[in-house]
Amino acid sequence: MLRRFDEPIEVRVEDEPVDGQAPGAPRAFLWRGRVYAVRGIDGHWSERRAWWRGPGPGLGDRQVWRVRAQAGRSATPVIAELGTDGPAATDPWVLLGILD
Repeated sequence: MLRRFDEPIEVRVEDEPVDGQAPGAPRAFLWRGRVYAVRGIDGHWSERRAWWRGPGPGLGDRQVWRVRAQAGRSATPVIAELGTDGPAATDPWVLLGILD
């Protein structure tokens, strides 16, 4: 089950393609004061932005990444969904949710 958060996060992205992933893939993110290193990418897709919630920078798609991440070597790994509405390196990111 996906626990929804929709919280802003800071994300570091890959500048070059890595392991078959396009540039812009997340490699680490900061959430609630902890840095999570991305250990693997389980999926990447686009979904339509919620245009009905008000004006925004166009009707573009949101890029969503499902990642396996860990905050330190002894921490329990998590599966998280991260999203951005624009170019991954420059637009804000959101932690959409954590899978249980």
